[in-house]
Amino acid sequence: PNGTVLAECWYNYPHQVAYWERGPWPSGPTVMDFSLMGELSRSFTEDRDPQWGQGMVRLYNMISNDFVYKNPNELLVFGENHDVNRMYEMLGRNPEKLKMAYAFLATTRGIPQIYYGTEVLLAARDSKKLGHGEERVSMPARVLTPEGRDPLEENVYRYISRLLTWRKSSPTVQYGRLLHFLPRYEENMYVYFRILDDECVMVLINNGQQPVQVDWQRYAEGLGKAQKGKEVLSGMEITVGQPVQVPAQTAIFFTFAGI
Repeated sequence: PNGTVLAECWYNYPHQVAYWERGPWPSGPTVMDFSLMGELSRSFTEDRDPQWGQGMVRLYNMISNDFVYKNPNELLVFGENHDVNRMYEMLGRNPEKLKMAYAFLATTRGIPQIYYGTEVLLAARDSKKLGHGEERVSMPARVLTPEGRDPLEENVYRYISRLLTWRKSSPTVQYGRLLHFLPRYEENMYVYFRILDDECVMVLINNGQQPVQVDWQRYAEGLGKAQKGKEVLSGMEITVGQPVQVPAQTAIFFTFAGI
């Protein structure tokens, strides 16, 4: 049988997590990346005029510590679990921010973990009473069918479902090396690539309040010789160098071949 050992090592700093991930054993376990979890919700709540070290720079800074890990692609990446407030609560019950957060989890290095009910905006009954007991709510039977979900729940469910279905079909996202770029504070947009052989996926997460024009020249290192690509969820075809805007509070994904 082929199995994976998952280790919970709740530490806030990458070098502490890396001690257990590297370990003295022949092949290290999959370790939960708590240090990244701690920065995830903070980064998306800082969406207006982020200061030094805030906003999407938090994610860039945390991923920049990957050199301490033996194999960062084997880390378990997540934004919430049964011991903390649900991410939907931490993001102010903002569904667009939740979608951006899961866009990141589905495309960054590592193995994403989805906490039950997040895909249908499961939350505490009383937002003033958060914590272990209040957040471990039962999944209502109605959300198991499209007819039972309200329009907002259905919107988020379909987004996360399409995102993860695409991820399962993309070896580049699963195994590709990660190349990322320091976000500009005035944009608050995090751009990174997953690269495998001659293919790449370009991820652009705009957590700012204004649309951002893609600076193709700045990201030439990840694009290589690629000229034409396609946006994953919409199917829109694009040409490198032509004007493309990333709407505010939105994540988009481009695939390219022949890089």
